[in-house]
Amino acid sequence: VDIVACYDQNCTEGIIGEPIQPPSWRTEVESWSFPEINGENITPLLENTYAPNLIDLSTVSDEREGWVMTSIQQNSWGQQVHVSTLNNIFGNGNDLSFDFETSTSTGLQDNAGFIELTSSGARVFTVDGELQLQLFVTLDVNIGSSQSILGSWVSGSGVDGITLLNDYGGSCEFSSFEDMCGMQTNMDSTNEDRPTLDRMESMSILSPTNNLMLVQGRDDSSDNTPSNIYLLENTNYGEWSTVGDTEDAPTPLIKDATGASTWIKNGVGKLYYWDEISGSAYIRYWEQSSDTDQRQLEPEGLEGPDRVRNVYYEDATGERILPWNFKVIERNFITANDNTIMMATVQSSDGKRHITFGVLQNP
Repeated sequence: VDIVACYDQNCTEGIIGEPIQPPSWRTEVESWSFPEINGENITPLLENTYAPNLIDLSTVSDEREGWVMTSIQQNSWGQQVHVSTLNNIFGNGNDLSFDFETSTSTGLQDNAGFIELTSSGARVFTVDGELQLQLFVTLDVNIGSSQSILGSWVSGSGVDGITLLNDYGGSCEFSSFEDMCGMQTNMDSTNEDRPTLDRMESMSILSPTNNLMLVQGRDDSSDNTPSNIYLLENTNYGEWSTVGDTEDAPTPLIKDATGASTWIKNGVGKLYYWDEISGSAYIRYWEQSSDTDQRQLEPEGLEGPDRVRNVYYEDATGERILPWNFKVIERNFITANDNTIMMATVQSSDGKRHITFGVLQNP
């Protein structure tokens, strides 16, 4: 933008001078409408459920449609990891309905009172030439001392679900720390051989890349500052480690930030998160590397904090959603019927978490 001082209304003669300061970069605002939120009230899509993760089946096979969705349901008697199928989305604009199908024999049941599932996610990858679903969870174990774990299971039965069986052939349940239904430990806070996170509070798998994920947490149990966002990479089949470690300590991708998730579409990557210092929802663009056939997000490609965009969340009446009523803490993105949809976990003022949806209002 050029600004010229003029002597008259028609600007027949202007004063041309040196710029007082260099041009500043302009931020753009992204606006989302949440039809199921109205002021302090919510009628959620999935009540007492959080950590939505969606996999577009059309990217897996030309003959498949719909989405595989993983989520965690919080009940009074325990937690369940659901693996559902979102068959279709009906309607247009903000008036949408969702056709979910959940099999009772898929997923994971946690009956151990000393285990807390904090997040879940899933990805599709090839094992021995067959497409399989890999389910991830972050969990806290409290047996005398606190322990934080990133663990995973592989379905062995395709991409539609995951069935974990015990030694007797029945559905496996978390009942003891010794029997975690065949879970593979990908990162453990008690591992002293390499840098690790002391607490892992949530996770987000970077799709369509297969070997990176974002984890919210802390690397020091005595640190009372806000959580950070870390980038993890798959170093081999079973182990994940933080990227950019220095002096044997994990290095945050973004400090004092929570609720990280990515949206990659048409070669453009965006990182969404909540900035704990400013109390604002932000976006940063994330440039992809084209060095390989499978495009990766590299740490160097993430825009700096001076180039953040703001995200505004509005309720059904068009009013701004106040974060002390509902705070968007997790999100996943899908496109259907010319709508861009955010499947999100919102946390209410009483600490309860529900899954609801938002619809993008501007490009």
